[in-house]
Amino acid sequence: MLCLFSVIGTAYDPSDASYKQYLKEYRLWDCLTPDELSFMSNPAPDHQTCLNLTWRVEALFVLMWAVRLFKTLPFPTQQVDNNRIIDKFPSFQRSPRPFIDSLRLRPKSTILDKSDLIYRLHWAARSAQADEHPPPAGLDLEIILEWHHAINWITKYEDLDWDQVVTDT
Repeated sequence: MLCLFSVIGTAYDPSDASYKQYLKEYRLWDCLTPDELSFMSNPAPDHQTCLNLTWRVEALFVLMWAVRLFKTLPFPTQQVDNNRIIDKFPSFQRSPRPFIDSLRLRPKSTILDKSDLIYRLHWAARSAQADEHPPPAGLDLEIILEWHHAINWITKYEDLDWDQVVTDT
């Protein structure tokens, strides 16, 4: 989560080196995925890559829910408020170890129930899109796609690494 948080922060402002410094200072740089490392090592990432990575805040939200940093996941109709995410992370002046050590994964049954719901919401939104209708109940397909990515990684769907996770429906 700390790596993804840093990648997203960098995507919002590629000129801000503080996220890179943080990952290196606290020995988290080596925890980046290959795609994240490629992005973070690029001194001038393209605009579309940055835009795509800012959407990962929705995946981060699900990861944070899974470790109880958020009590609930609302219906995926509105993007998460970035300030809600930022407020949960330790400052760059402190070691992230106490934060990491405090995290506790939700029960497997709770995560699997949410996985099933997210899959069904994704299916409903894609079905509507295929039929050239708006998604039902104001669902946001982009949010659901990111949520689906995160929940599939958590549940080890197809046993794929973060960069290769698929979101079949």
